[in-house]
Amino acid sequence: MIDFVGYLASFLTVISFIPQVVKSWRTRKTEGLSLSTGILLSAGSITWAIYGVLLDSGPMIITNIIVFGWILSILAVKFLR
Repeated sequence: MIDFVGYLASFLTVISFIPQVVKSWRTRKTEGLSLSTGILLSAGSITWAIYGVLLDSGPMIITNIIVFGWILSILAVKFLR
């Protein structure tokens, strides 16, 4: 049951970034998004992934690696526009 809750939380967290990623890539506009927030979220995601590895927590590792990728995708639009 604990793993189910972890994977459900993982799924919800990961899909929460999809609308912003899609909007950023379609419009190529990220003016309203804070660079410092993106950097801090990236650092936090990597740190959570490392913590997940230390705890051997699949949901935590998977979620934060995917979220890190989404954030990098948004930051790429911010830098490449």
